[in-house]
Amino acid sequence: MCTITEVVYAKSATRMCERGNNEGVQYPCGCDDFYFYIIHAPQLAEIDSFYEGTGDNYNYNSLEVGIDREGGDTCDNGSDIALPEWEAGDEVECWRPSSPSEGVRNVYRCGNDECIKIFDPQDDIDQADTI
Repeated sequence: MCTITEVVYAKSATRMCERGNNEGVQYPCGCDDFYFYIIHAPQLAEIDSFYEGTGDNYNYNSLEVGIDREGGDTCDNGSDIALPEWEAGDEVECWRPSSPSEGVRNVYRCGNDECIKIFDPQDDIDQADTI
């Protein structure tokens, strides 16, 4: 388990989609609010000496993740910003590479050099399999 020490709002972006028979034509179809999280994981140094002195005092950035905002086709419709999945202080499941000194395969999306993750790495594999 890792601790979320900070939740950082990054941006909002209007999502574009194709509609009906207009292939290739993009229309606004929603809004995503993007966050990333600061993950605190000092226990990594006890698990593997590779992590001793890594990160910023064992703090690691997560990937930036979009959360669907309710209501409207654009971000300019006056709707409230979507709430983040977690808050500062939350304990969350986290993952690390099984052999950190060997690096990770390029299918994994990492928010930090050490590839400490709070989003299930199986999602990265599933996404790579669909491409």
